[in-house]
Amino acid sequence: MGRRNVDATLAQNLASAESHNARAHVICDFIEHYGDSRYDSNVTQKEHALQTAALALSDKANSSLVIAALLHDIGHMLLSEHAAAPSFLKKDLRHQNVVCRVLRPYLSKSITGPIALHVEAKRYLCGSDPSYYSKLSDNTKLSLALQGGPMTATQLRSFEVRAFWRESLRLRRWDDAAKVSKKPTPNLPFFLPILELALMQGAEAS
Repeated sequence: MGRRNVDATLAQNLASAESHNARAHVICDFIEHYGDSRYDSNVTQKEHALQTAALALSDKANSSLVIAALLHDIGHMLLSEHAAAPSFLKKDLRHQNVVCRVLRPYLSKSITGPIALHVEAKRYLCGSDPSYYSKLSDNTKLSLALQGGPMTATQLRSFEVRAFWRESLRLRRWDDAAKVSKKPTPNLPFFLPILELALMQGAEAS
């Protein structure tokens, strides 16, 4: 794993925010500010986040999974991992762990759990479904190789006893489908009330 330079802005602003509403705005403002970088040739980071969350909504996911879908790739933004970066797809900086470290003080495990597993979920699906790999984008296939490749039979069984593993598979499939150029979605303010509620529930659970 390569050296990670993590933007501290989000963690600092969350720590200084004085209400759940303020924290919800901090998170959405961060996506708004950093989300114009390219996820791939089709979508920006923000477009990818909004498409993933919109797919969760259309699949009638609960509010925790909708927010997990919206926030699952903020780690890429924290690490400045994007298509224009020279190091992009050359190192695995474990963006899923980076974002979870920032969000765990504020959000419940029902959100951070699937986020933490969404990379391993890709490895699981590649190891358990022979047709899954062929449907992945070129960039996703490259990242898969960096992240350990398809799971072995033993790894598949181990994954299936982890908390939130089924939820992570749903998140993974929305993630894979959320790469459509100029696809209409709700905007970030649409998700603010859901995010504020998730932050309130996270505080109550801690």
